[in-house]
Amino acid sequence: MSVVIKNVSGQTKVYAGITIPNGGSYTVQEIERPLFANDELLNIDISNSNAIVNDGVSDLGVVDGLNFLKGFFPNPINVKSGSLDFPSGFKVINDFTSQSLSDVTPTTIYSRSGSGKVVAFTIRTDSTQVKVKMTIDGVILFDILLDDFKKFKLTDENLFLFRSIEDWKGLVFQPTLPLAFDSSCSIEVLSNSGTKNLKGYIVTVLET
Repeated sequence: MSVVIKNVSGQTKVYAGITIPNGGSYTVQEIERPLFANDELLNIDISNSNAIVNDGVSDLGVVDGLNFLKGFFPNPINVKSGSLDFPSGFKVINDFTSQSLSDVTPTTIYSRSGSGKVVAFTIRTDSTQVKVKMTIDGVILFDILLDDFKKFKLTDENLFLFRSIEDWKGLVFQPTLPLAFDSSCSIEVLSNSGTKNLKGYIVTVLET
């Protein structure tokens, strides 16, 4: 899905270093998405209806637009392997059912024995005091608090942590290149202390 920013403010605006005239629009490149998602003026203008987020098909409302810009789809989607001309094995796994997170037993949002590639994943929680653990081929890639992800980088483009204006927390993990695994992969979420809330997640993988 495309991310298109429309300027309807009545004046020229500059978002993430890109100038958009009044009545104009800009299609955000995937590599630019973190910059636009964290642009304070753009977030304010979307909230005030001075800018509109379009998903390439239709204009989105304020909340859906902000969520979509940050990587959360406005509505749950289910893509089956091989549909929409995707390669065989391509899957988008999502769950927007609110779940309690224990500080003892991790919640597994993705697990596979076999090979594949992790394209991206998104997690939405109610606290940055939540740990995310990713294990590939038996090796822990990271096991770290959401609150500390802003200090942790695989490369500059791989990770960013954000809080939306609705004051929920989340993580969008998008490697510059898909992360390949040969024998196994798992992504787990665990509260750091007490009970927390997992509000939803999306995992995009290519299982081979």
